Amino acid sequence: EREQRAMQESLAACRIQAVFRGHKARPPPEEPVRPPRRKAWEVEETDWHQQLRSLTENTDRHLAGLNKLDKPDPEAGESEWRKKIRRRAASKKTKRYKKEARHYAALAVQTVARGAMARRAYKLMRWNARQVKEVQAVTRIQSTYRGHHMRARMAKAVYDAQYRAA
Repeated sequence: EREQRAMQESLAACRIQAVFRGHKARPPPEEPVRPPRRKAWEVEETDWHQQLRSLTENTDRHLAGLNKLDKPDPEAGESEWRKKIRRRAASKKTKRYKKEARHYAALAVQTVARGAMARRAYKLMRWNARQVKEVQAVTRIQSTYRGHHMRARMAKAVYDAQYRAA
């Protein structure tokens, strides 16, 4: 029974994977999934911010970039390495969001597949129950007929025995 259950689970996993592969092969939707933007007060303080804060507290100078209001002027222009860092951070975020979207898609596919398999199993269970009821009804009819037939044969045999004896 364990081997059979393991085989069924592996077949189900293969089906789910096949559905997911089909999902990955399909073209992406027109509008990409966009993550909700976080509010400024929800942004966590990074290690960089903590280091800047400790430097500011330990020195007399105020360091730019410590909070949102200290951002440099966009017209002033940024250095090339700062632009590269910003691009890299944006691409990392995009990769993370795409990965999350893929995982969500896989979960959605698995949920749909499990639901379909559960519905199929429920239908099979109902069909089996109906078959059992039908077999019981047929058995009851057959036993009634056999009992009636047997009693009729016995009555005839008794009648014949009495008729021959007399």
